[in-house]
Amino acid sequence: MYRLDRASASVRSAPSVGLSVAASDRRSSSFRCTCLRVGFHTAAGHRTALHRIALHRAASRQ
Repeated sequence: MYRLDRASASVRSAPSVGLSVAASDRRSSSFRCTCLRVGFHTAAGHRTALHRIALHRAASRQ
């Protein structure tokens, strides 16, 4: 039980940790999305999220 509770706690705190890690890792060529590493969502879901970000950037540029 204790192990399960700790796992859910770390998953809950992972988004903010992943975001800061992603921001600092973006310069390196070995940058990988931390949400895939944590296992938040599937690769397909990650691709659509990246696509949405790209669309948003293109729209805000105009």
